[in-house]
Amino acid sequence: MTEGDCPLKPLLAFIALTLPALAENALTPEEQAAGWELLFDGQSLKGWRPYGKSNAPIASGWKVEDGALKKLGGQRGGDIITERTFGDF
Repeated sequence: MTEGDCPLKPLLAFIALTLPALAENALTPEEQAAGWELLFDGQSLKGWRPYGKSNAPIASGWKVEDGALKKLGGQRGGDIITERTFGDF
């Protein structure tokens, strides 16, 4: 091993990149008090709709997997947007 080599470097890099992804999808009490809202609940497509189709459910092409929105390959799903309009985000 040469000076400066660290066998733990790849592991530390992996942890540094993975840890934020494991964070819970939740607002802190301070964020809630400031009026922040989550756009995605991490469990359902509630609050989302197909672009260009008011009050229409998302028929196919999207699902929630491991707390994330996932576009399904090989299916037409189109773009999705929030059902509500926000002034600031």
